Amino acid sequence: MSNVIKRLISLPAKGLRLAGRGIAAGGNWVAEEWDLLRSLGRTKSMLTSQLPPAPPIFSGRVAIFAHSQSLTGVGDYVLAHLAGLREAGCQTIFVTNLPGLDPKDRELVTPLCAAVLTRQNFGGSWGAWREGLRYLGDAPQIEQLILIDDSSYGPVTKLGPLLDDLDFSPVAVWGLTESWQQRWHLQNYFLVIHPNVMREAAWAKFWASLRPVRARGLIHRLGTIGFSQSLLGAGIRLKARFTQSQLCEKVDRTPLEEPEPEALRPKFRHIQLQQLDRYVATHKPFDPTQHLWRQLLLSGSPFLSRRLILWNKDIVQDLFDWNNVLEELSDYDQTNIDKDHAAANKVGLGGFDWVATAYEFARGCWRILRGIRIALGRIVGALRSHRQARFVWPDHKVECGPRVVVFVHFDKNGEVREYVLEYLRALIAAETSILFVSNSGKLSDTAIESLKPLCFGIIVRANIGYDFGAWREGLEYLSGSLDNLHWLALANDSLYGPLAPIGPILARMDFTNIDVWGFTDSEQVRWHLQSYFIAFSRRVLRSRAWHEFWRGIKPVKSKSWAIANGELRITEILQAAGFKCTALFPYQELTQHIEPAKRIANRGADPYIRLRLRHRYNLTYAVEKGYALNPTADLWRQLLRMGFPFLKRELLRLNPSGVPDSLDWQSEVAATSGADTRLIEEDLRKSVRDRVA
Repeated sequence: MSNVIKRLISLPAKGLRLAGRGIAAGGNWVAEEWDLLRSLGRTKSMLTSQLPPAPPIFSGRVAIFAHSQSLTGVGDYVLAHLAGLREAGCQTIFVTNLPGLDPKDRELVTPLCAAVLTRQNFGGSWGAWREGLRYLGDAPQIEQLILIDDSSYGPVTKLGPLLDDLDFSPVAVWGLTESWQQRWHLQNYFLVIHPNVMREAAWAKFWASLRPVRARGLIHRLGTIGFSQSLLGAGIRLKARFTQSQLCEKVDRTPLEEPEPEALRPKFRHIQLQQLDRYVATHKPFDPTQHLWRQLLLSGSPFLSRRLILWNKDIVQDLFDWNNVLEELSDYDQTNIDKDHAAANKVGLGGFDWVATAYEFARGCWRILRGIRIALGRIVGALRSHRQARFVWPDHKVECGPRVVVFVHFDKNGEVREYVLEYLRALIAAETSILFVSNSGKLSDTAIESLKPLCFGIIVRANIGYDFGAWREGLEYLSGSLDNLHWLALANDSLYGPLAPIGPILARMDFTNIDVWGFTDSEQVRWHLQSYFIAFSRRVLRSRAWHEFWRGIKPVKSKSWAIANGELRITEILQAAGFKCTALFPYQELTQHIEPAKRIANRGADPYIRLRLRHRYNLTYAVEKGYALNPTADLWRQLLRMGFPFLKRELLRLNPSGVPDSLDWQSEVAATSGADTRLIEEDLRKSVRDRVA
């Protein structure tokens, strides 16, 4: 009883904590938008002084070092950075974001650098690098450009051999590590760039688009992520020297094979390994400079994250022996770190940051307001008419065959792409009749004319209620026209294909004992048939449960509501009414086709083989731990090998689950079906701008 009381007492505290997080998130958003607005009135150059006034002649390796530590100044660890760069043969342009740089610090820095620039702190490291590039000019004789900042300790090993080993024949920009947080990008604490990149239009366009802002989130989004994505979009090859897959392979997992230890330090190590495996198995992005710091040092990385040592905000459990690891691998003077740590504590870097707290509070307020807006939207949706048709052809009762497909489509430009038309032709070849319902709001005349020979009916409506709102309106249009019906299917355009004739697969749907057939089922959230293609027998269409379900579909502008009350609910309601539901490619059967992998390929293996093995390892771990997988994403390869004729469009365009081996789809299609993939490639070229290839 006392435990129950304690839990009840703790509920308000939990609610306040969650509200505080939401309020904080809203505050950050407001601060960033305000900062972005204010940046319109600022000049992009914030330079206050430069020494020497006239740039010297730069050649060979040139490094632009961005310094931003306003509270600790130029510490010994910064001087160690500059000395390491000089030892590697770099001419260094030191750009500090402290307009009032202490004269003593300037005297310490000047002998180690070719130039010293001071500026106001707008744009963080990216603003400093931009200032350094303006000072550098064309510099046609340089061989490597290095962008580096003071966010790490080092170099703990010599930089020269690392820079000599970088091969610029296939790669134009090298970083030390990569991250998938928000979007794929090279982490920006150390970037090495070939001079040819500086002549590219994308390079100039990126630096011209940088805004003089202060908010860290904006600097990260516009600078770090924007840099990698801008160059990738222009076809420039970027690569990390220490990829996450390589680092994960170096993780020693032998402690996980033993029972959880009682001693404190081994127990922390055990917890950290479990956390890493959970991140990998669930495709959760994480910062390698924090969680894989040990593997980075063992792989020869010359830097150790300053944020990790000072704050450890990611709560890395095995950080207790960083100094021992560093001492074993390097003769780096650790007193540099100790002095910086002492200086940071002295000025209170680890203390209460009222500005950040205020931002977080305001951001949380914004999230609460956003939640209220969503709730009001659902109320309005419940009152709004579900009929949103703007164009109907023909406008009279239609005749359809015994097998009907209500096909939902969306294109923001009002076009029907060729891969969709190919899908419709395949359905017609499988002897089905098609009612085409578009959520685009408007279709071009060309698109409508291309659809008329393929479909017995066309409805164009506003995108309210998403797929289930469109299917409901399509079903009402068919009311009274299904006298000769054998089965009816709901489908959408979220698939590429079919990669093989679909007729034999549809022929496997025997409605004698099964009432509802889907292509795949999923155990995520709860068991259900995935809604991109579900077929229903005539018995289901005449049932009370069917009609009650569709009456509950409201025109709500919320995708999460549509999923929860549509895809997840329809299977549940029909099963509760006594109807049998099954999948043509069952989830349990798919998991049995996973080839177990307990280790990753050696470093010399082909990259695609390594990615396949990495994904097989993730799948093996997920199945052993009982984590639910998404069949059309995580198990796409197993689906193709079992004869599944489609590829999920979202997997190739966005890859939201972070499936490691999705880039290998062409070779797998060639091996399984040999289908022509030109339509898929054409659609990807048109629609994908930020894809890492």
